[in-house]
Amino acid sequence: QKPLEPVTPSVIGASRWTEGRLREFLQMMEGLKGRVLTALYENQDGRTQTQLIQALGLPNGRALSGVMAGLIKNAKKVGADPSDVYQREIVTIGGEKNYEYRLAESLRQAMTHNGGQIK
Repeated sequence: QKPLEPVTPSVIGASRWTEGRLREFLQMMEGLKGRVLTALYENQDGRTQTQLIQALGLPNGRALSGVMAGLIKNAKKVGADPSDVYQREIVTIGGEKNYEYRLAESLRQAMTHNGGQIK
């Protein structure tokens, strides 16, 4: 009888997102975290802080920061790299500085591999 081969998790792309990690992460996406993840997934060019605050009905940027921190915390819980969740950069639109959030390409690929489903 042949010895059993070790089971290796199915890695999606060149990241720490495995099918199991992604599944566990997406199961944690409730309420505002799920809505912001959906907004970033559906808008490949990203969303500004102002757009996300308005879309989620939040009072201010501080409330959005709490939601975004929750995404990072959940990624860490499942063993994913926080840099594989989203990127944030400063942009200037109409003379106003704003943050722009974009889903990390590795998470976008993993979610697309999963059929784009949050739950």
